[in-house]
Amino acid sequence: MAKNATREMTSGSPLKLILSFAVPLLLGMLFQQFYSMVDTIIVGKSLGVDQLAGVGSTGAINFMIIGFCNGVCSGFAIPIAQSFGAKDYNTMKTAVTTALIGTVVLCGALMAVGLLGCRSLLVLIRTPAELMEQGGLYRRMVELQSESARWQLG
Repeated sequence: MAKNATREMTSGSPLKLILSFAVPLLLGMLFQQFYSMVDTIIVGKSLGVDQLAGVGSTGAINFMIIGFCNGVCSGFAIPIAQSFGAKDYNTMKTAVTTALIGTVVLCGALMAVGLLGCRSLLVLIRTPAELMEQGGLYRRMVELQSESARWQLG
């Protein structure tokens, strides 16, 4: 018999429930920071200062895209959580389907913005001209890698 993977979050010790929910989120954010740090170390040691500056010039764009995705996903979670809490599984099924479709559309839009609008975003944040090529190349590489991971995990 399959084990039920749901957890009742409306009863029990609030501290334990909050920690059991928040710790995986915190670990995910830490791994994202670790990924960025390793990127910086590898680029700095193997490619050089100019390339490292190009990678650094994209930090604000990366932060904006990741923050936007986190916000959208949090927004998708609200109706899902409400219908789950109310034990209205038909509405929850519709909300999950809507969230999945929205995520696919969002992935496509972010990929288009990330690939086609990269130079414009770098100009918008006033990236120095000498860093445009390196920053743009890094941003496109990150976008293609991220999009590949989104589709494989989705």
